[in-house]
Amino acid sequence: MPSAAALERGSEAGRLIVESHRAQNGGAFPETVAVNLWGLDAIKTKGESVAIVLHLVGARPVREGAEFFWRQHAHRRLTVAPTGNLGEVTLACFGVRATTSRTRGGSRE
Repeated sequence: MPSAAALERGSEAGRLIVESHRAQNGGAFPETVAVNLWGLDAIKTKGESVAIVLHLVGARPVREGAEFFWRQHAHRRLTVAPTGNLGEVTLACFGVRATTSRTRGGSRE
């Protein structure tokens, strides 16, 4: 993840986010960009939101291995743009999980 098509779409979306901000703010780069990464969304789009984040932080997956009709190249590593091209980059990830649990009888604990 992301698939080749999702990587293309996500990279384009990331580029447009920055381009739009710069056009509306006298050429200034955005100080903060938020991207929600939802598991189901990532599955449905084959990683488009992940590709947006990768583009925004200057990372690009390296495709490795053979490509067959039933699976794509594996992404096992990333290339990262030199930080001088990006300025200061911070990527904050927060995990959320369900906080309610159920007993066998279906009632909440």
